[in-house]
Amino acid sequence: MHSHVFTAMSIVVLVFVFQANSASGQTAPNNDPPARVQTQIARFGTGEKAKVTVRKNDGTKVKGYISRTSDAAFHLTDPKTKQTSAIAYSDVSKIKKQGMSTGLKIAIIGGVAAAVVVVVAAIAVKEAFDDGCFLGCPE
Repeated sequence: MHSHVFTAMSIVVLVFVFQANSASGQTAPNNDPPARVQTQIARFGTGEKAKVTVRKNDGTKVKGYISRTSDAAFHLTDPKTKQTSAIAYSDVSKIKKQGMSTGLKIAIIGGVAAAVVVVVAAIAVKEAFDDGCFLGCPE
């Protein structure tokens, strides 16, 4: 019985993690690229914690953090070299925030919490039935 509970718990945790992971790789849709990209850049913010991966219209991929924004472009800084390059919003085909999304973090925490509840419940049921008396035996 113990191995079945562990297997079920593992499956539940994996489903949570993979489902959240598939939602974390969202990119900007290409309906109106400059406006969409500008909106996403504004949402990501600026500074060293605003790390993004940018795929440009010419196919090149650039990684860094958003250091500055303006009406027509944003500045991407390479964290290693500290070199900054201006990228026009119209030159971006896709933009993706680096790292785990908030949804993925919440899903992982929820999966771990669910796993803990399942393990505690399994241990409680096993302990209750070990002596043969579930609701208490007369003395």
